[in-house]
Amino acid sequence: MNRQTKQRECNIEGLRTHAQQKSEMTKRRPEEAIASLLKKQRSVNFKTVAEAAHISTTWLYGNQDLKMRLIHLRSQQAPKTQVKILPS
Repeated sequence: MNRQTKQRECNIEGLRTHAQQKSEMTKRRPEEAIASLLKKQRSVNFKTVAEAAHISTTWLYGNQDLKMRLIHLRSQQAPKTQVKILPS
């Protein structure tokens, strides 16, 4: 029984390591996608970043740091509308 316990601990550690690496890669992909979209002068919003990074928009909305960054970038790109008031 002692041997099985050691074997299971090793397997769990491998799973944890892989999960951590996968998480780090997933966090890097949107950053790379944002940089690529900015370089190509394309629109930066939740949908375009999610498509470029191959992740879900739900994941982007769930990550507060990226969410705030995307909102900021999106607001900078939005064209400012001009309202003309005609004299009466």
